[in-house]
Amino acid sequence: LDELDGYELLRTYNPERDLEPHATVRLRTKAGTVEHQRLAKHVFDAVSPHLPPPGYVDIVFAETD
Repeated sequence: LDELDGYELLRTYNPERDLEPHATVRLRTKAGTVEHQRLAKHVFDAVSPHLPPPGYVDIVFAETD
């Protein structure tokens, strides 16, 4: 995808809000206008069949310079 500059796949856990560890995808986007909702849906649709329990992923955006 043209608006992506890279990504990281992480396993995250916040004991104050999470019951168990889960996947997090950090998307590095290029500077400019990015349709975050469209991009998040695209990534979720691509990875959701492969997610281990609990079966969800957090998607986090970070804009690069």
